[in-house]
Amino acid sequence: MNKWTMRGTAALTTAILAAGLTACGGGDETAAQNKPSAQAVGPAPSPGQDEIRTNPGSTTIGQGAQGFHVRCVQWGANAYVDPNVTVDGVYGPKTTKAVKRYQSSRSLSADGIVGPKTGARLKDDITNTRRQLVRMGEPEAARPYSNWLKNCSSQIPG
Repeated sequence: MNKWTMRGTAALTTAILAAGLTACGGGDETAAQNKPSAQAVGPAPSPGQDEIRTNPGSTTIGQGAQGFHVRCVQWGANAYVDPNVTVDGVYGPKTTKAVKRYQSSRSLSADGIVGPKTGARLKDDITNTRRQLVRMGEPEAARPYSNWLKNCSSQIPG
């Protein structure tokens, strides 16, 4: 396979994987909406020197939360449903809306709160996307997902 065929195959496979398409259905709109893009989301968040890198002990992350764990949620929302969420560490209305879209796209209760079910699903999606990109020979595209898992997985409930 040449370079462009590999990239096209990787992009298509990633879109199918991210959308969770099975023989049960899912249309082109769903696949396009849920296609992760390492270039659209940029590098995964990493804690600044003055940031405490621990989950504040809550089993949920929602409206009004602030900190590194929120940046992790925002990056995940950018990767799967809304590449326009600002990764600023403030869980406001735009983050809530993006989380609701993510939850709806995964048949989860769309309450806009990242609890154990949403968190576990986000971790699974990121793990699977990274794995698929590596299998397709796209290690650079997989790097942001690997970094998210390293830096953020412990910050998210589930």
